[in-house]
Amino acid sequence: MRAIAALRSRAAAQMEDQHGSLDRASVALEQCVRVIVPSLSPRGDRHPVDRRVYPDQFSCMTDLIKLPHRLDDGHTCRAIIETPRGHRSKFDYDPESGLFELAGVLPAGMAFPLSFGFIPGTKAEDGDPIDILVLSDEDLPVGCLVTVRLLGVIEAEQTEGGATCRNDRLIGKVAKSHSYRDVESLTALGTAFTDDLALFFETYLYPLAIE
Repeated sequence: MRAIAALRSRAAAQMEDQHGSLDRASVALEQCVRVIVPSLSPRGDRHPVDRRVYPDQFSCMTDLIKLPHRLDDGHTCRAIIETPRGHRSKFDYDPESGLFELAGVLPAGMAFPLSFGFIPGTKAEDGDPIDILVLSDEDLPVGCLVTVRLLGVIEAEQTEGGATCRNDRLIGKVAKSHSYRDVESLTALGTAFTDDLALFFETYLYPLAIE
């Protein structure tokens, strides 16, 4: 499968209006919010555990996509990390198994510049949860649930199979970060930072699509 990503970075506009980027990030997230009731796991059962395997053995596992996003007025929400910063391997969450599946590997010399994941309880135009890139003091492991503060958005379009749809990438920081404590918007990171991120997403799909 080959996908073509056409990204349109809004770094210049974000530099002119640091609050505008935050507003666009929040609006993009709010537009993708959906109400989902997560499946519940039984608790308090003190009987011996039945270790036999049944077809519905994993039916009580919580689907991470259905977790509440918890977006608030302070521009904070939850995120699930799929691919850690600095890794060549890209992982995708598989709701059916509840595990993170290896989706592809970048060639030598390429790596994800930030931790990459999704915001639960949302649905973007492409049918998947909305994507997010997360600034953090240390690498965040696969499957990590983290509270982030939104900083802005890279507005994007993705064309696959002849169909084009919006596929924005929100940018946020770990809410309890020390290194990025004073970063309140993309303005503090500069246009080169957002331009580099946009360039990465223009190119990374090509090597991942090679079988």
